Amino acid sequence: TQELIVMIWRALAFCCLLGSEICEAKTRKGQITVGGQREEHRWKYVSKFGYAVGRGTYAIRLKAIRPQVERERKVELDVYLDEKWEDVETVKKNCEKSAMRNVKHEVKLPTKGEWSEWINGTLRQTMRPHVWYFAVADCGESKLLSATRIRYEFMAWQEDGTEFSVEQDTVLLMHLAEVVLLAAFSFFYITLCKKYMESAESLHATIWALSIAGAVLFLGKIFGTIHWTYYNSDGEGVKALDVIADICILLSQVTLASLLITVAHGYTLLPGKNEDLDIIVLMVFMIGVIHVLLAGFGKITDDAAHKWHEYEGPVGWVIIACRLALALWFSLALKWTWEASGAKLKAFLFKFGFVSMVYFFSY
Repeated sequence: TQELIVMIWRALAFCCLLGSEICEAKTRKGQITVGGQREEHRWKYVSKFGYAVGRGTYAIRLKAIRPQVERERKVELDVYLDEKWEDVETVKKNCEKSAMRNVKHEVKLPTKGEWSEWINGTLRQTMRPHVWYFAVADCGESKLLSATRIRYEFMAWQEDGTEFSVEQDTVLLMHLAEVVLLAAFSFFYITLCKKYMESAESLHATIWALSIAGAVLFLGKIFGTIHWTYYNSDGEGVKALDVIADICILLSQVTLASLLITVAHGYTLLPGKNEDLDIIVLMVFMIGVIHVLLAGFGKITDDAAHKWHEYEGPVGWVIIACRLALALWFSLALKWTWEASGAKLKAFLFKFGFVSMVYFFSY
């Protein structure tokens, strides 16, 4: 039992360090609705990109997909510096926002739903890195007669040709480092499992649950690394792997949270504490489903002008509330087990509780 407790404590301590998500870069292909009589369709935000000191470049092209324009029309691509963006967002009339732009391009929308020519531009940063915001406006003389669904493709590069925004330039390196650390830890963990089996002959169910959580986490980090490796070369990556990686990491967190709360209730530590196991797992599973749904919603809105992380905004607040609820549940369960424990078990519970709370508040 003592070896089992030590294994759980060491593994949980390591998973606390690598269970959190790293900020990610992005590539933008999407659709916006521009034109017509409604004020909200006069101006639409497209994307943003953080450039390091030096000369950065960007390119964008558009095409009308529904309805197709009957003759060539022009819309404007507006580029805004981060120092002006907060003021831009406070302007109520959309066409007045264009007066605050730093760069303007005219984009000709061809007929028959064809792509426009690529619009290329250069932005130079001399003193410090800057974030530049890109928007499409229909405020010129050749306005679209009706609300038109426009598809866009946007690309941006740093001076050295990389396609990571300045605040995310180490994302690939961090993913590679995590995979290496997880591989090293997996070797150490397997060694502990073999040593434990020499005396116990088989692995406890708790160890199996912990092993599954670690394996799913490792798999998610590998998928994420593959995605960002491709992104580094083509600017798009493998979106399916990116989504699967996030799901794997969330499932790993749900499994770990379930395990932590179960042990906090006294499972494997105190006799007669196994009756409520099914209820605990069911409740944590429901919270896990909420996490996955929120993560999916965060993916949909990951390039909003105000967002620098997938879980920023309302989605992040809901996830924080869930994590706080889990932490409170864990604290209460640990308190009840503490009151029924002896001095030796309390020494473990103190370390276990500290590491577990770090985990709950680390994401």
